[in-house]
Amino acid sequence: MIIIIITIVLILIAAEANSVMDKSSENRFSNPKYNKTTSSGNKWKNGDPEQGERFFLSSTVLVGFTDLWHFSQLIFHSSWQLAIAIQTDYILIYFLSIKTIFSLMFEMSYRKGKK
Repeated sequence: MIIIIITIVLILIAAEANSVMDKSSENRFSNPKYNKTTSSGNKWKNGDPEQGERFFLSSTVLVGFTDLWHFSQLIFHSSWQLAIAIQTDYILIYFLSIKTIFSLMFEMSYRKGKK
């Protein structure tokens, strides 16, 4: 029963995080630092991709700590990934496996279209 409750809570957290992502991408926050279009440059030095990452791994693994949109995305994905993993006996192994496989596939697919 507790697993069902935790799963439901994780799904609710994922839904809330998804809502915050949408609000951020639609510039619905009064503070511009929370809106995706005005904060997405936070992963780059001086907001310029040509100058490189603002801090180590700020454009990949640690991008979730650069702005509200990416942080909400981190919470969104981690919540549904954990909701799946807790259905098993090996929660940590499944969680890390799901997160790694998803992230690697995303990076490969995303970079495929880049120059």
